[in-house]
Amino acid sequence: MRLLFPLLASVLLAAPAHAQTVPPLPADQVRLEAIYRLTYRPDSTAPATRTETMRLQIGSKWSRFESLTSLRGDSILTAAVMAGETQSKATGVMPTLNMDAMGLATTYRSGFRGQYIFKTPTAKQTLVADIMGTTHYLYSEPAPVAWAIGTATATIAGYACQQATATWGGRNWQAWFAREIPVADGPYKFYGLPGLIVQVADTRQHYVYELVALRRKPAPVALTLPDATARPITKEKFVTGKAEYTRNAMEQMMASGNIRFKTPEEETAFRQKARERAKRPTNPIELK
Repeated sequence: MRLLFPLLASVLLAAPAHAQTVPPLPADQVRLEAIYRLTYRPDSTAPATRTETMRLQIGSKWSRFESLTSLRGDSILTAAVMAGETQSKATGVMPTLNMDAMGLATTYRSGFRGQYIFKTPTAKQTLVADIMGTTHYLYSEPAPVAWAIGTATATIAGYACQQATATWGGRNWQAWFAREIPVADGPYKFYGLPGLIVQVADTRQHYVYELVALRRKPAPVALTLPDATARPITKEKFVTGKAEYTRNAMEQMMASGNIRFKTPEEETAFRQKARERAKRPTNPIELK
């Protein structure tokens, strides 16, 4: 079974966007870039882990955090779509897209596709841009993580680090930050320590962020602002809507008729796999 090109990004369900004041971000430039390796467990009941490469771009006023794994997969997907459109115009035949052959179901599979986190540490403000179907949303989070700085020290990724702990998002976290890198930022939504967060993990080791590279930009590069078309929404409405979307997306896709099967047996197997996937436990980074 393969998905046809017209289905690549169809909207199957959308949560209503309830208006919320989302503060605008000023223009800024990347002055420092931190690359992190994220190792996480998608299923809390199974030991299997996934790994993604994440990027934190730090400006003088705010920062942007995103999945490089997702961005690379999107680039491959875009190139494939453009090639397919060209072939379609030349031959009149709409080609199919083999996700497995391009590594989009394995190498470039991301649990954070479409999510971008913008942090303004001085204002203690976080903006989150995320996607549901093909609709982009934007919500604000004013409360930062409340850290307790400890006395323990360690050398991590070549930096002298100090320990800090916090309880946030339904998990207990341990972070290691480097005072020699005077940036009050870190991966995901973590920030507010007197130095860059080099490593942070929950105490169950379900989510582990580790710094693997840190570099200064040799020339000014503009920080990319949130999508101007993103619909403002509250975090609560987005989380509820996306959970509903995830539960119903496969059923809506099946009902749309955009998935084609070669045999009845293939359709039966696909439906069974979809039902099993829907029952599978999940393990989001934020439990509450």
